[in-house]
Amino acid sequence: MTASEQIRLNVAIPPSANPNRMGVLAGDVAGFPNGRRLADDVTDIALRVTAGVLVEGFNIAPNNLLGDGIDQNDKPFLKAFPYVAAPHSGFQHAHHRLEPPGGETRGRPEAFVSVTVKKGGAPEAAGLEVGFSRAVSGRVNVYAWTGLTDAQGMAQVTISPSGQGSVNGMYHVRVINPTTKEQVGFWPSIPINGGRRIGLTLEVGGPATLASAEEGGGGNDLALNQNYPNPFNPETAIRYELPRATNVRMTIYNAQGQAVRTLVDGPRPAGAQAVRWDGRDDRGRGVASGIYYYRLEAAGFSETQKMLLLK
Repeated sequence: MTASEQIRLNVAIPPSANPNRMGVLAGDVAGFPNGRRLADDVTDIALRVTAGVLVEGFNIAPNNLLGDGIDQNDKPFLKAFPYVAAPHSGFQHAHHRLEPPGGETRGRPEAFVSVTVKKGGAPEAAGLEVGFSRAVSGRVNVYAWTGLTDAQGMAQVTISPSGQGSVNGMYHVRVINPTTKEQVGFWPSIPINGGRRIGLTLEVGGPATLASAEEGGGGNDLALNQNYPNPFNPETAIRYELPRATNVRMTIYNAQGQAVRTLVDGPRPAGAQAVRWDGRDDRGRGVASGIYYYRLEAAGFSETQKMLLLK
């Protein structure tokens, strides 16, 4: 018998109207391993399957969070044959890197975060290091953006874009004693958006609280409001504003950063908009209680907010 490597395609399965990069693991049976679309994340899928996520009792963290940290192509695919993106020039292209911060930042504004560290409601000690790291599945945390607390337990941290990326996204935050390297506290999955001044309160042994964010020079006229009610059950309303007609994408993510539901994906008129979420995923199944995130992407603008579903 001659060994071979094959990709099989069941042509009886129609193309997906809403492709998911995780293919069959995300319920998209038109995706990998049924053939391989360009956007299918075969590395993440293979890693998680190898870790046993298809076996009862093994679809848990960290098994279902494994990945190589790359979720999409760095250039858009073509709309006609050969579909693949044109290659970068080997003479001129600078390879992308998310961390540490550096590179050109024009047009991709920074985030200015005022952090207050408390313990038992009182300010924590001075001289503690507050660090921010990109929350990327399968990647070791690198706390590239830091600041030191003062006598009031406050620290100022500026998060700058790096490489060809932007500030927008989820971050892990930790507080350590820089002398002993002892960790004082850790808070995962904090949404940060560029071009804003953000207030963040960290309660040692407790939750993190984001204050209202003010515009900090980003120049965006779009706005994403906090959902109402929040916490909610069984449904909530999400409102946003568009200064002009544009294509909009609104996606719900769970606490692990996995896409749960696409609420909007297409053109919308200018003005105040509202969309409701009934606590169900793209397959109509009710999701569990917990923290979820909704992300608005439109006209080069993106912002993320947090909400809580309580059943």
